[in-house]
Amino acid sequence: MAEYPFPKWRQLVFVAVLIAVLVVTLAPPVSQGTIRVRVAGVIPPGIVSHVYIRFISVQLHVSGFPGSSGFVTLTQLLPRIDLVQPQNQLTLDPLISAKISSGRYDEITLQADNATIVNSNGQSIPISIGKSVSAVVTVPVPPNRSGDVLVILNADYVQLISATPFISLSLVQAVGA
Repeated sequence: MAEYPFPKWRQLVFVAVLIAVLVVTLAPPVSQGTIRVRVAGVIPPGIVSHVYIRFISVQLHVSGFPGSSGFVTLTQLLPRIDLVQPQNQLTLDPLISAKISSGRYDEITLQADNATIVNSNGQSIPISIGKSVSAVVTVPVPPNRSGDVLVILNADYVQLISATPFISLSLVQAVGA
């Protein structure tokens, strides 16, 4: 077997550089960014003046992982949101704003906990709700910057005003920026 003609210290430098390259390539990202998720509804005001929904978690899927793995779950205390938007509201407050590993995310799932409608008389009625809404959306989260997702939901108005009201949310659009 041929002997390596260079000194041993060069071999050690080569191995150290090789290990550093492998660690940087294969290690999970250590940089973080901020994800902001906003939810809006396209339910017009009328007989139902408010549709309040509380989500219990937001899940993001890391791009490149198989569908069954690679989910990041955000379970902060999520505020109650109103899907009946006032006519003069120009911006939406985020449902959640959280630090996550920077990278690209390709799916979002919102898991609902409960819902309440308020009719035009001011009467609050708890209603049953479908448990989750998923959307395929590409959201880049750069290091030390933020990624934004806008999820626009709709509900069948007839279901809201029926004798036994319930709500099943349907996705209108999800936009990542």
